[in-house]
Amino acid sequence: FVLQTMRKLIRSGTRTTKRDIFYDNFTVFGSQSEVDSVVAGIVGMVQVPRLLLGVMATSKGLVVGHLTYLTTEGVTVDCRLAAGGDSIPQDVTELLELRSEASFVLVVEKDAVFQRLLEEGVMTGSLPPCVMVTGKGVPDLATRQLVHRLATQCGLPVLLLTDCDPYGIEIALCYKFGSLAMAWAPERLAVPSSLWIGLLPSDIGKLCIPDTRMLAMSGDDFKKLQDLHCRQHIRDSCPALLAELEVLWQLGRKAEIQQLSEDREPGYLAHSYIASKVAWAGQRAARGLHMF
Repeated sequence: FVLQTMRKLIRSGTRTTKRDIFYDNFTVFGSQSEVDSVVAGIVGMVQVPRLLLGVMATSKGLVVGHLTYLTTEGVTVDCRLAAGGDSIPQDVTELLELRSEASFVLVVEKDAVFQRLLEEGVMTGSLPPCVMVTGKGVPDLATRQLVHRLATQCGLPVLLLTDCDPYGIEIALCYKFGSLAMAWAPERLAVPSSLWIGLLPSDIGKLCIPDTRMLAMSGDDFKKLQDLHCRQHIRDSCPALLAELEVLWQLGRKAEIQQLSEDREPGYLAHSYIASKVAWAGQRAARGLHMF
């Protein structure tokens, strides 16, 4: 049924979403996850990007900053004008005239931190011009496509800001190395040059974040941390990350980015922490070094 649907979409030059396939044919499928699984299986089988098969996923990511592009409808979008961030379009691969005068891309794990940084004036402060993106947690395909295009087409360095916990690190790895769940996909959306700038486990002591302001790691957290430590590509190429994982294991606690703003002066996250990390990243890049 899904193959027939894709064939019709390709022949008519139209598109639909996985959600629409389910809701328009809910008597055919048991659940939305069944549709997702079948679509993923077909993409892996025929080795053609999902968008070219006419099926899109609803985008959840946001983008703001020094970026303009032309949509397939001929509308020019200026992301500097979006007060709370513009929704990342579903058809990122078909956007035209993608242009940016930014110095880097700042990828933020969570929408709450994305909005906090905007409130603190991250776009109007002392930082160089940038593009800020959030996938609101685990990034969807469109968010990763946009970050990949900004890195490869516009040549922008990508800086990753996540929580200091195993799942935040997993999200950073998704942008850098790609999604394990989509390893079968024909699209390669990883940005190997991306740099994880924090919140690093080694930052906890330097920033004097007390244990009382952090949560103890759960059994699942320790299991995820062990899984990350055992991945061969990390062991082979990321000694600095392995050292950070060891620090987190010894801490036995996790911290959120928002905690950097608590008990500190207003604007600390945007104008002190991020600014220092951007400068640190620039110094490492000048010396040909990476965090992992």
